[in-house]
Amino acid sequence: MAGNIARKIGIGVLLAALAAVGVIAANQGSALAEGSAAPGFSLPDQEGKIHRLSDYRGKWVALAFYPVDKTPGCTLENRSISAVDAQLREMNAKVFAISVQDSASKASFCEAEGLTHTLLADTEKEVSRAYGVLGPAGVSNRVTFIVDPSGKIAKRFDSVNVRSHGEDLVAAIRDLQANAAPVYRPRTEGIAELKPGDKAPDFKLKNLTGEGEVSLSETLKKSSTKAVALVWVSHACPVSRDYEKRIKDLAAAYKNKGVVFLAVDSNSTYGDEPIIQHFKKEIPGLPVLRDPGNRVADAYGAKVTPEVFLICPQGIIRYHGAIDDSQDTAGIKNHFLKSALDELLAGKKISTPYHKPFGCTVKRVKAEG
Repeated sequence: MAGNIARKIGIGVLLAALAAVGVIAANQGSALAEGSAAPGFSLPDQEGKIHRLSDYRGKWVALAFYPVDKTPGCTLENRSISAVDAQLREMNAKVFAISVQDSASKASFCEAEGLTHTLLADTEKEVSRAYGVLGPAGVSNRVTFIVDPSGKIAKRFDSVNVRSHGEDLVAAIRDLQANAAPVYRPRTEGIAELKPGDKAPDFKLKNLTGEGEVSLSETLKKSSTKAVALVWVSHACPVSRDYEKRIKDLAAAYKNKGVVFLAVDSNSTYGDEPIIQHFKKEIPGLPVLRDPGNRVADAYGAKVTPEVFLICPQGIIRYHGAIDDSQDTAGIKNHFLKSALDELLAGKKISTPYHKPFGCTVKRVKAEG
């Protein structure tokens, strides 16, 4: 009996060691093929925060499955991923490293190695099974999938070089982006445009220039809120940039009157870092909300930047359209948003509830089908 126990322990140690350095090969016959739909998931990271694949629709996502935290090969692989994490964000890409150990193990792993990217805990092993990478030792094989903005597997790495995997991911995603069909639809046929008098759809979006998330319904519930001006913006659009000072000045002028200005960026063609850097400098203090997959833009029918929806405390859209009638400040004749704000705050009917917005198109993710 003692001999059997010793043999079992020895086999277990050997399997773990082989998995740790990547000697156990990926099950290439069952791992999902390129072109397959990427299975959705909901997993906690090293801090216990839940991440869903659906939340990253519109981005390139790398899913790097690896065997065991803190083992030699896995340490080298994760170090290489952290080394390029900021570069991937600049490319509108998100990387998740996934193994079956729990969040506490991952927190310890991150602290010990100074890892900065997101590690996910697949403790039930369901995600590893769904992607076909759960190995015979009960841990994930070392396989990486790159998921495109539409949610399909664009590339699979079966042979991972743990020392250079981060750099290999950057190169692969750059090639995929260069050769992919456009990930945005320049036209917006079929997207309904909300009108004054319509109910404003609720949302909760990440605030890139501040802390946490911003909810429309929670903002409207505050007794101090008299109106919300929801403005679609883009740091890459010259028209939107020309309006930044006007947005800044309006937000400051109406802040003490109870008007909350919220900017929304729904463009799929760049990552978060350029947005953060630009708007923190150009309009400090303005919440800039990230709309992944342009879901909120589609719900409102927002099509250009800048474009504004003025919402009353009851959640009804009272004005929709352009901020004023000229990109060039010297040519302004009608201040549409300012007039609408003044009339709304005075309890009057808004005399011009709509004026066609103009600017750069919102670069949406590729339409299904």
